[in-house]
Amino acid sequence: MKTNLKIIRKYNFNYNGINIDFAYPIDRKTGQPFHVLCGYAISSVRNGSHNTINSSYSYMCQLKKYFEEFIEYNDLNWNEVVDDDIVSYLDDFQFKENKLSSRTIELQRQAIISFYKWAYKYGYIDYPMELDINCEHQELMEHLQQHDPYQGIINEYITKNEFNILLENIPGESDYLMLRNEIILMFGRECGLRTHEVTSKNNFKVDKLRQLIEETENKGKKSFEINIYGKGNNKKRKILITPILFQKLKHFIFDKNLRGRFSPTLPLFTSENGKPITTSSHGTKLFNETKKISSFSNIKSWDNKVFHSLRKTFATNLATYCYENGIDWRSYLPPRLGHESWEMSEKYIISEALMNNRQDVLNELRPKAKYRF
Repeated sequence: MKTNLKIIRKYNFNYNGINIDFAYPIDRKTGQPFHVLCGYAISSVRNGSHNTINSSYSYMCQLKKYFEEFIEYNDLNWNEVVDDDIVSYLDDFQFKENKLSSRTIELQRQAIISFYKWAYKYGYIDYPMELDINCEHQELMEHLQQHDPYQGIINEYITKNEFNILLENIPGESDYLMLRNEIILMFGRECGLRTHEVTSKNNFKVDKLRQLIEETENKGKKSFEINIYGKGNNKKRKILITPILFQKLKHFIFDKNLRGRFSPTLPLFTSENGKPITTSSHGTKLFNETKKISSFSNIKSWDNKVFHSLRKTFATNLATYCYENGIDWRSYLPPRLGHESWEMSEKYIISEALMNNRQDVLNELRPKAKYRF
């Protein structure tokens, strides 16, 4: 019999003095949290694996399906199954019987891998889970190859010319809204910000920005670095405010007819009447609206391009910068992207090498990299 699980969204949960938002499962019959999945849910938010409650919810929904459809239905112990069992579940049930898309199956696969990786780290299981798709599951392997992350990054890349077209079609009924929206999109491509980082209450203190702009000009410079908080309140990284973004911010913040007419205690981005923008998906909504106005939404290659594509473009451009200037990307990319290790940044190096035919890079990295869908 299937366990009747329910996913709960928990906001502002105080964990060791830090408020976190996450999703976790409960048994609908008892109302009690569902064993180790709750520990995994909290840990994933704390270590930055799930940067928003939406990503936490998405992973927990996939794990709910896995436990209901596979573990409980077959009366198994979750910590005793092996790789082949899970791959067979994905192949026989999700692919052949349910005929799920490659994206959906891969999302569940990644959620399962993430959960068992956590379980192995904290001693709940004695062996790591890889979930490699091999020749015994040839059809599933070919199905999942449609979701190749390297090709996905390449397909989402936004050229400078395309970005300029977006900027020319930014929605806004006033100079304030036009410039505000332009800066939000520029933060994505120029600085690699995630959509929730743009409107986070922890980022872009106006008083600090005013001070940095004035200090930078006094030094005769046109760019500066600033700390922002990314995945989790305690994850900090530096971003570079480039000269073009510097000028936009200076105009936006100091002009008394624009942002300058509001109190510096308000967030950087507000509505035209000064109401703070706190929606974490604001950048995504803005991008989609701009894409529609510019008619890119009618172009097939733009179907999967979203605000986060700007961050992927930024990361790919960083890879190009490293190779053109002889910089070690392993030490340069991770801190700029907020990654904990160079392995997390590697996919951008490989994608950039594929785009620019850097065969030496591909020869070095691709044979060593495990196939990642």
